[in-house]
Amino acid sequence: MEGNIKIRIAQNRHKMKAVDVIAAFISKIKLKFHTELNQECTTFTIDMLTLVVPAILKDKEKRLITKAIEMVGISSNFILLEAPEVVLKFYTQHSSNLFNKEGPELKKSYTCVVLDVEDTSFTSTVMEVKQHTYTMKTTVFSQYGGISEDLFGLFTCLFTKEVTQHLKKKHPFDYMKPLHNFQLQLEHIQGDEKVKIRIPWKWFDRYKHTKGTSIIKAIKKSTFSSDVEFVSDKVKISNELFKEKFVNLTTYRYQVLAKILDESVSEIGVLYIVGEHIDNMFVNDLKKRYPNFTIFAEDPKDVILKGAIMFWNE
Repeated sequence: MEGNIKIRIAQNRHKMKAVDVIAAFISKIKLKFHTELNQECTTFTIDMLTLVVPAILKDKEKRLITKAIEMVGISSNFILLEAPEVVLKFYTQHSSNLFNKEGPELKKSYTCVVLDVEDTSFTSTVMEVKQHTYTMKTTVFSQYGGISEDLFGLFTCLFTKEVTQHLKKKHPFDYMKPLHNFQLQLEHIQGDEKVKIRIPWKWFDRYKHTKGTSIIKAIKKSTFSSDVEFVSDKVKISNELFKEKFVNLTTYRYQVLAKILDESVSEIGVLYIVGEHIDNMFVNDLKKRYPNFTIFAEDPKDVILKGAIMFWNE
């Protein structure tokens, strides 16, 4: 039975029904909306719900999500959409402005790839566009090592495995915070400049408690002295070390993407990029590597949100 699919909780090794986990998450989001918006509007209620999911989800997984939504009391005025169709809805509605600004105007009928970029994977969907209608042809899920793997691999070298594992087990929020800060920083990395990452003080305190000296002094005496510098609560990493340590980010994901584009239908010349892990460096590199592609990389959150609203307006 689909309703009996379970998720294993790593921290305590307990198992919960997947539908219960999804319902709990939606309830939390619903409560957050009520708490924040009721401060301005005491009569606020959720009238409609649009949920956008990756194209890779199977029908049984979509049914689980639908059941979870019904469990939290949002069964009417609900629509479940796939990311590629939401992206195409936005771009086809704004084609004249975007195409003239980003590159040559596209034909009324063409074939494109919608690339959903995550930390450790791409979900690529080939779509056929005719006038203002579109059809999803094929969807492929491609995995590679993630940004988090690169980052914590470097942090293990700098802070030691002992410190890194302690933060992961005892202070998970402080452990994950550098990853969040790094992802924000990625949006602004240009050329060969140093990469800066803000780090919670727990990392510094734990290193001093474990090693009896500060990480700043230790790095100055290490082999990383010419490539790593700590300034207050930030670490500055040279572009050379960045390229060496962040191979998933700077090398492997391009290799995976090359396979996707090289194996796609030959007439494809348009690439739409969406997702939570898109940075300027990645987009600029793609434009250099694939000059024959017309590439669009609007703010992924705006594209998904606006595309979803357009479905409701219709």
